This record gives sequence, C-alpha cells and structure tokens, in this order.
Amino acid sequence: METGLSSVELLADMNPNFQKYNLHYKLPDNAGDLDLVSMDGDNFGQINIDKKPTDALPGKAHLVTTHSGPTPEQLATADWWTRFYVTIRSGETNFDDSRYKGEVNPLTESEDSDIEEKLEKIDVKSEKDSEEEIDMTTGTGTKLNHLNYKLKRNIAKRRARIEKRKKNKKNLKAKIKARFIDSKGLFLREFIDLNYDVETHEDQSWVETILVYPVALEEVPDFNGFNSPFLNLPFYKGKQLEDHASESRITGFFKGNLVIYPVNDDEPLPTEMSQLKLYKTLPIKAKFKLTVRLYVIRAIKLHPTDPNGKSDPYLIVSLGKCVINDRDDYKPKTLNPVFGKYYEFVAHLPMDSLLSIQMMDHERVGADTLIGETHIDIENRFHSAHRATCGLMPKYYAHGYCQWKDSQQPTEILAKLCEKYGIEQPVYNILENKITIGNESFFANTEIRNETGITVKSVEPLALEALHNWSLITNKDVKLVSEHVETRSLKHPDNPGLIQGRLQMWIDMFEREVAVPPPAINISPRVPAGYELRVIVWNTADCHMFIETGKLTDTSIFSSERSSDIYVKGWVKGVGIDDQKTDVHYRSLSGEGNFNWRFIFPFDYIKAEDRIIYPIKGTFDIEPHMIKANCELTLQVWDADIITRDNFIGSLTMRLSSLPRCAKTAKSCGLHQLEPECPRFSMFKNRTARGWWPVTDEEDEEIVVQGKVECQLEMLNSAEAESNPAGLGREEPNGLPKPDRPDASFMKFLGPLNTLRYLVKYRLKWILIKIFVIFLVCLIVFLFLYSFPGAIVQKMVNG
Repeated sequence: METGLSSVELLADMNPNFQKYNLHYKLPDNAGDLDLVSMDGDNFGQINIDKKPTDALPGKAHLVTTHSGPTPEQLATADWWTRFYVTIRSGETNFDDSRYKGEVNPLTESEDSDIEEKLEKIDVKSEKDSEEEIDMTTGTGTKLNHLNYKLKRNIAKRRARIEKRKKNKKNLKAKIKARFIDSKGLFLREFIDLNYDVETHEDQSWVETILVYPVALEEVPDFNGFNSPFLNLPFYKGKQLEDHASESRITGFFKGNLVIYPVNDDEPLPTEMSQLKLYKTLPIKAKFKLTVRLYVIRAIKLHPTDPNGKSDPYLIVSLGKCVINDRDDYKPKTLNPVFGKYYEFVAHLPMDSLLSIQMMDHERVGADTLIGETHIDIENRFHSAHRATCGLMPKYYAHGYCQWKDSQQPTEILAKLCEKYGIEQPVYNILENKITIGNESFFANTEIRNETGITVKSVEPLALEALHNWSLITNKDVKLVSEHVETRSLKHPDNPGLIQGRLQMWIDMFEREVAVPPPAINISPRVPAGYELRVIVWNTADCHMFIETGKLTDTSIFSSERSSDIYVKGWVKGVGIDDQKTDVHYRSLSGEGNFNWRFIFPFDYIKAEDRIIYPIKGTFDIEPHMIKANCELTLQVWDADIITRDNFIGSLTMRLSSLPRCAKTAKSCGLHQLEPECPRFSMFKNRTARGWWPVTDEEDEEIVVQGKVECQLEMLNSAEAESNPAGLGREEPNGLPKPDRPDASFMKFLGPLNTLRYLVKYRLKWILIKIFVIFLVCLIVFLFLYSFPGAIVQKMVNG
C-alpha cells in the first residue's frame, strides 16, 4: 500500500529557548485530505508554531515587547481553549482582504479589456506596408481591397482611441498621485503625537500549546497503531464471497501474539512473564477497571444530509452497555459544529474495550440519519508501551490553566516504567537541575509556583523531562504519548472508503485501583461577550474621483458644473443584517460631505477567536443557525441617484482588533495607511478613536484612493452601552447637531423653493436682471409703437 508523507512541526516549549519536534506520519491512500482547519472549517495546512520577535515601532507609542511571563489577569482568564486557539492561530496564514488579490470588481470593471484582447489578435501591418497596399488598391480599384483598406483604417482608429484613453488614465493617475504625494510624510510626522496603544494582540508566547494531529492517534507512525504488546486478529462469521472481508462479518477479536521459535526437547516451558523471550511487558493481570473520559471538541467538514446543504449534527457515544444520546443538544444547520463536550464512562477491561462515536443528523420528521462513525479500541491504548492512557503535558504546572492532569505524578510514572522495563531508578540532583537514569542525563528548570504564587523547587519537572525522552533511556523507538488532540475520520458503513467528515477529540484513561482520577477539564465552548460599536461619520473629502472619467458623476441642468450626491453606508455583520447608511449630502462640488451621523452596531465577540457570532434565520427556517465572521467594520461611500442605480465610490474594511492608525487631517490620509507596515491598534484596548481613513477601489488590479472619510469610533461593552445610551443618526439621547452644509446641498426635486432660491441667488441672478432690463426696453418700445399711430391721428384731427 502506497503511503503519502505529511509532517507537523510543533514546539514543545514556547519560551525563547525552545526545542522543535518534527513528527512525520504516513497517511493511507483512502485517508483523503488530512489538512488542519480553522474554527470555521477553513484550511490552514501544517502547524508551524514559531515565536518571532516583533519589531519595535518608531515614535513615542507603546512598543510591542516580548513579556517574560503572563500577567495575573492573563492567568486568571486562561483555560484549555486559550491553549487550543493559540495552537490553531499559530498554524493559520495572515488574513488577506480579497480586494487585494486581483479579483474583478463588477463595479469598476472596464469594457476596454475585451476589446484590447481582440485587437491584439489582429495582425496590423506597418505604416509603410499600408501605404504600399493603398497604392496597389487604388490602382486596381477592386471592391475587396477597398473593404480591406476600410477595415484596417477602422482598426487603426480604434487602437488610437484606446491609446488615447490609456494616456488620459495615466495622466489622471499622475495628477491624483501628485495631489496625495505628501500625505505619507504628513502621516509619519503625526506619529510623534500618537496616543494609541499600537499593540494589537496580546503576547501569548507564554501559552503552552497542544499537539494537534491531523490523523487518528493509531495512524501516527511513532505509535505503530498500538499493536504492541499484542495484535488484534478479527473473527469473521459466515463464508467470504468477496475479495475483501466486510466489517459487518466481524464478531469479535483475538488479542494476543503468536511467536514460533525452536526450543530443545528438554527445555521447560515458560511459566512467568520474565521467562518470555519476546513481549516481556505483557500485563500481569487480565481485568482492569478504568475511568474513561472522552473530550469532543468539534467536527470538521461534515457531509451535508439536508436539502439546504447543511446538517443538524449531534453525538451518540457508547462504551460497552453504556450509551449516551445527545440528541437534545444538536447543532442546527452547520457542517463545522463546535461541541465542547465531555463524557465519562466506567469501563471493565477486557469486556468494555470498544468506544464508539456516532455523528447523527437530527430530523424533525422521520428517523435520524447517520452521518458517520468512528471506533476506538481503548484496550490497545491502555496496554500499549507508548502509554496512551493520559498524554504527558509539555511542562509541569502544579495549578492553573495548564495544571497536571494525570492521576499520577511524573515521578510516580517514571518509577513504575523503570521498574517495568528493568531499568535502574532515576537519581535526582535538584541543585544542578539534573536527573540521571543509567548513562543518560537530562536537565530542566525545577522552579514551579504553588497555589499561593510562591516559587519552590520540585523534582517533577525533571521526571517529566525524562519521560519526554523515554526513547533515549530505553534505546528503543518507544515514544510516550504527549498531550494531544487527534483528528479522526468519520465513515459510513455503507461507504467505508468515503470520509464523511472529521472529529477532533482526545481520550484520557485512569486506572481506578491506582489513584483517584483528577477533576475533568472544562472544555465548554466560550460564551461570547456583548459589545456595542458606535461609529460617528463626521465628514468625507475628495470622494469625487472616478476610475473611468476622473470627474463627478452628476451634471447640473442649468450649468456645466459637475457634482455628486454622497452618502456613507456601514456594517459589521453584513449587508441586510445590520447595515446602516447616512442621509445624502446633495450637490457636493468638491467631493466633500458633511453628515454628523451615528451608526450603532451591537455584536457578540469571542476574544480568543477574534470572531463575532450572530444568528441567521431564513424565510422558511424554524430556528436560526449561528454564523461566525471576522470582527470587521466596513464603510462604503456611494453616489446617490434617483432614477438609475447608485454609483459606488469606494470602500474601507478594518479589523477592529487591528485597525490602521487614523490620520489627523485629510491631507495626511492616504493609501499608506493600508500598508502592513502602518502602525495598528485594537479598539478593544483603546476604546475610542477619531481620524481619517481612505476609501479605495480597484483599477487594473491596483488599489487606488477614491476618497477619505472622517469617523469617530467608540467601543463599549453591554453594561456600558446600557448605562450610556445613544440614538441612531442625530436622534436623542446624546443627539448630534445638524451638519453645516453649503446652500447648494439640497434635494432638487423635493425642495423646489430651495431650488428656486439657489438659482435666483447664485446662478441666474445677472441673467434674470438682463432679461428684466431687456423686457422693460421691449415693453417701452412696444408701448411706443402701439400708441404712436393713435397719437399722430389724434394730432391730425385736432389739427
């Protein structure tokens, strides 16, 4: 069977002096794509946990530094999910906005691209050849040559128009660049007055990470499928008619080893375990009573079973005669559910040896359907030489978020293993931070903190260091299982070769006769915290440059001046969910808009994931399903039209945990604020910010500035928002004043009196005066001509 090779690169210690462990494991052909994914099912490939020092930022801002240890506040809020999220985040790539990947924007797509491609395919001769051909065609006078001449002339004219249009675009871009050329210099000079904490993320290098295997633990080559100290040989019922035996015919397993080797006739048969020539570590007794704990974290990319392309998954877990059905706790309409569930069983080996996990789809009408299932032989793990009962922690902690979770201390485990394998007991030298076992010596930091926060010396870290290097002590390729999360494939019995999804989980087992099991680890999903983001849109500037024309869109009926009717739209969750927009600033002649308009966006935020979560309910849905999205604020500037569609000017998307620093003035605002090198800050730390940000659009796969928007951002938690309410727009409470807009800014069709006043006062004043003077002159002439004949006749009569 061919195998593919995958690798996971992890760090056992996140301190500056860390060790790397390269874990290589062979994947079977039918394993599918065994990639690690994010909490929403997005692929992030291999895990590579590496702590790189962050470069200090210039100026007098708070610089990002690497802390020597966690703060008391960080330790108080840390838990198992903190470790898991840090591990996942360390393996993900940086977030890239899709607008910067060259995707076609339908709002700015040019029609010239297709024409250029077609024209490039036409072979046009040089001017000299064309002149020679013209002479020939005029001499012959054939109709065909005349048509060819006209076609080539039209092509040449079209090429000339396209070149002229390109030249105009290039000149326009040069003008825009010259206009904003000094904005970056002004922006950098403003940095000395920065009042924001530019550290966007907490330093989490102190967090102990977890090994996340993208396969089942049995498929990791270091553990050899847990086939030691004995093999699993299945018993089949019936007669085999197919090439491959079906799993439905399995009725049981024979657990043991068969070894054939020559012996002398007078050699006695072995009666004790130590007399065996192979597998001297077989268990002395056959029956064991265990406490088995199953931790189910989440499922990934489940196969959809509902017509809407989703599923309503829940778990059924069974061990022996104990069955736990979690039908009431199903996750509606999702293919990547987060369970955060813990199940505990009491197992009696060898009777209760097979742990089954079924992923079911909840149905309101009819029977529930099976999505996929997986089975785990806990007896093989319990008796394995790799000690797969409870994974070894990366470091020893007496208490806290990463507290030692085994029922036995490292010194007890090491002593029993040495006794089992016939190795001399360890010698501890706590003064030199050294442990010696045979010819091997290991070193570790022996200082630990107790529950009172006092640093004390302990030999437990030394014993744990020896356990992590157990293969060196035994001179065998026997590595002990470390604390981990395994990713098991879910398969359906009707399609055993097709993966129906994956399940991330782990198992802890404790022998009840040895010690009392420690408290279970709390992996309940994080409860999101409520926040409210208040955005006040004060002004906009330079929001009139369009990619194609470089001019304002609207033209006045009575004059040749161009203008734009500007408004701003914003949202956090999405369009149609919480999107809001300002009123319209009509007839902006310079791209400037004045609004004084407040947006209010309440949302639920998961800090560890840096995501927001909100419910979505369709038209025919009985219950909503939860959506996780990036915690981002999107602002768009539009040009309002009454008859046609509104014209898009530009947009801005900012991650609230990593906002680019705002500019103080519109002149210092520019595209440099969106560069990765730009200082950033978190709204969850600074809470308030006010300044200018650029709105951009795409031209020929290049981002260009389309305008600037001045906003004030304020972040409040739910309690603060409730105690300090504010109204939408300019409404009370805490209302905003109306903007001081120019007289030209009004609605032409809905305000006829204002229109008439504006026309008379500004545009038609002298024209109306001239018309009035001409009218008076014409009236006088008309009256003169009208009364002149009568006056002459009257004078002649009166003589």
